[in-house]
Amino acid sequence: MSAKDLLYPSTEEQSRVHKKKSLIPHTKSYFNRVKCENCQNIQIIYSHATTTIKCFKCGIVLTRKTGGKCELINCLVHKDKLR
Repeated sequence: MSAKDLLYPSTEEQSRVHKKKSLIPHTKSYFNRVKCENCQNIQIIYSHATTTIKCFKCGIVLTRKTGGKCELINCLVHKDKLR
């Protein structure tokens, strides 16, 4: 018999479990603070954006939509995962 704590599973075990079977449900989406490579403007974007996002100052396309997470094109991640 193993000494496994069923009441408080580790974060590794929780990440391997299907999202509907986890004890503590959480989202896999987040907000990112990104910096435009052209004009250095900082914006906050959603990780699963469904539209293309342009820079407010220069108008260059920062992200491209995909089926899930948006793809970062002309920007750098300034800060990771704002929740």
